[in-house]
Amino acid sequence: MSKTLKIGITGGIGSGKTMVAKYVQSLGYPVIYADDVAKQVMVENEYVKEKIIEAFGEEAYKDGELNKEFIAEEIFNSPDNRKLLDVIVHPPTMKRIKDLIYENVGQNKFVFVEAALIYEAKFQHVFDFIILTVADEDVKIKRLLERDDTTVEEILKKMKSQWQDSAKQDKADFIVTNNSTPEELYKKIDFILSVLGKVHK
Repeated sequence: MSKTLKIGITGGIGSGKTMVAKYVQSLGYPVIYADDVAKQVMVENEYVKEKIIEAFGEEAYKDGELNKEFIAEEIFNSPDNRKLLDVIVHPPTMKRIKDLIYENVGQNKFVFVEAALIYEAKFQHVFDFIILTVADEDVKIKRLLERDDTTVEEILKKMKSQWQDSAKQDKADFIVTNNSTPEELYKKIDFILSVLGKVHK
């Protein structure tokens, strides 16, 4: 088999990157979800747990599980706390993602990684191509209000904690604007997959 192409799927909160990931997964391609890997690392890696407790206190874990609400509150109200958590969690998470990628190399035409912070974590060098999903701010806010138990204020705070789309667009290989229906999004992804298929030959 030809070389397995390693493809990143990224985008800001509410842009539809997970929808893209679920779609390519439904087509039979392996997808690694960075958030799931990070959560696993925070629960199973004893060194990481120790460092998180050291930084945020015993309240960071409840009954052996990560206290997600507490951690979310800590990082979204403090950029310094977010950076501190990233310093602890990113290196082992990236190592685990790389391991998972290479488990799929040679067995599949493509392997995808869905991750919000590819550029922020300086992880882009791992990929052959990166797909960036973007959407208008009002569209993203509407989606997130419908999807989550949240407020506009909380959404804007989360958006502010991530890089703006404009900072990523000149770095991405494919930019997918997702302001319309899922069907329109899937058509765009089908086109990208056909282009990648030609690259792969």
